[in-house]
Amino acid sequence: MGRRWALLVCGLLAFTAADVVYGLQVTAGTYVLGTPLDAGWAIGLALMAMWVDGATQAGRTATQAPRPATRATALAVSSVATIAGLGVLIAGTEVAISTLAVTLAGVTLEE
Repeated sequence: MGRRWALLVCGLLAFTAADVVYGLQVTAGTYVLGTPLDAGWAIGLALMAMWVDGATQAGRTATQAPRPATRATALAVSSVATIAGLGVLIAGTEVAISTLAVTLAGVTLEE
């Protein structure tokens, strides 16, 4: 997987950045549907999907079954989700963030 980890990290960052900007714009009342911000979620998901596809294809021949996720992968993904959730909750102490964003961050940290 080596260099493909960049896809996962960039995908999570793009998705998280889109969420944070969305929350700030909704709070400020400046969010407009159909702006380039909306592409942030799709780009983030596409990058993460490319990582997943590469992770399942890496080292697999036609006769091998897919490998289960390793503990390192699970730890990396949950660590990034935890950091993103904490970031939203910390930002919520300085800036008014929508209840939905805070709820999603809390549920992410609860997992």
